Amino acid sequence: MITDTSAPLRPPRDITAPPWAMWAVVGLMVAPALVKTAADPDLWGHVRFGLDVLATRAIPRVDPYSFTQDVPWIDHEWLSELFMGVAFRTAGPAGVSILKGVLVGVLLLVVLRPYKSAAAFPFGAAVVVLVAGTVRQVLSFRPQIWTVIGIAVLCRLFIKGPRRSWLVAVPLLFLLWANLHGGWIVGAGLLAVWSAFQIVRPEAGRGLVVGVAGLSALATLVNPYGWNMWLFLAGTVRPTRAITEWQPLIAAPLLVQITWTAVLLTLLVLVTSKPRLRADRAVMVCLLAYGGFRVQRVTPLCVVAALVLMSPIIVERWPARVRRFAPLSRREARGLTLAAVVVALISGAAVLKAASCIVVSGDWIPDGVAGRALTATDTSGRIVTYFAWGEYAIWHLAPRLRVSIDGRRETVYSEATLARHDALEAATPEGIAYLQQLDPIYVWEPARLTTLRDWLAAHGYRIDVLTDRSFVAVRADQPVLRPFAGHVSACFPDP
Repeated sequence: MITDTSAPLRPPRDITAPPWAMWAVVGLMVAPALVKTAADPDLWGHVRFGLDVLATRAIPRVDPYSFTQDVPWIDHEWLSELFMGVAFRTAGPAGVSILKGVLVGVLLLVVLRPYKSAAAFPFGAAVVVLVAGTVRQVLSFRPQIWTVIGIAVLCRLFIKGPRRSWLVAVPLLFLLWANLHGGWIVGAGLLAVWSAFQIVRPEAGRGLVVGVAGLSALATLVNPYGWNMWLFLAGTVRPTRAITEWQPLIAAPLLVQITWTAVLLTLLVLVTSKPRLRADRAVMVCLLAYGGFRVQRVTPLCVVAALVLMSPIIVERWPARVRRFAPLSRREARGLTLAAVVVALISGAAVLKAASCIVVSGDWIPDGVAGRALTATDTSGRIVTYFAWGEYAIWHLAPRLRVSIDGRRETVYSEATLARHDALEAATPEGIAYLQQLDPIYVWEPARLTTLRDWLAAHGYRIDVLTDRSFVAVRADQPVLRPFAGHVSACFPDP
């Protein structure tokens, strides 16, 4: 008889989630994609306003950048902009990209962690729906990312259930949220729905529920503008805003419509078969789905909330199969560690490369040739701008040149001013009269506005710069503006 004298293997261990090493490798592999960032028209403004707060150590009360501002500036995103300003001051555009990558990573962790015990298919489906439903919000870096994260965190609290710590945690969440982005009002709506359902349940602690809701409402008043923040949001947040992402779902890209439909179909399954989704969670998802149908900007919030609120039922219905992993030997552990170091080095290099350029692309982008020509002048005064280029102009030309309009739109300009500017671009009689009243030194508008350009050329202006994207009209008594002939970067902040 032959006796095996070797040491017995340690018994395999049972786990219900992938090993931490797998998550680490996945995180390193996706990190470059998380920091990859595209510029949107407001990025120049957000970073500039954050740098202003750093420089002045004060929240702006009066807008120093526009000469047509006619409503008080409630900078409801000042804390977001402060973080962006700190990131830019610390590491330039790479700092902004890395900050965005960290926030997107936090979002993925908060939303997908409840699915760690789900089977492979529902977990993969959750990843696909999350990416498809939020890609437009996480590709660029806008303050809206804070609201997407806020919705995810709030819904995670809902599925855990109320406890005394909520008297501090939830109001603190809303205090920060109210200074990061105006989307906190969506979270307030969800909290109101949750509170209503909790109060009517006999087993719920009504005092705790009322305390959490009341303290959270008071926390939103802890901002530089107090109750004026509420009035501002009440007057500007509406589905009739003339901005693409505020249009109905029918006008959204097909991918957004498919994601919204997938959420509704999943909701239908979970409320018509056992175990059923709780009524309060179903109502919250339905309300957000309706909001997303009316205003496509709400769709990513619906996707995130639905994924989190549905996760307990999905995991219960489709749990992961128990998998057995034998403990690693020392040799295998050393090999895994070496592989992790190599992956980390490769990922780090890829992250730095991806973060080094915030790409400026799309039909809206400012004309770098005209922009650089304007930057080269030392003239002070007024410039009539196209709204999508206004914050680019603020970054490069302020304070010597003040803009007529920029991407802040309703937060700085009244409806009447916006309408007059639209008439100016259309070169209607009312718009021409408004232009003459403004008496700008420069007019920088898209090349397609040929009627406006021709009127300017015939009424005291020269067209010194004309490209396939824009023209710059210069008042005849001003020095000639020389078109820029050098290379124009395709990266923020200087395209």
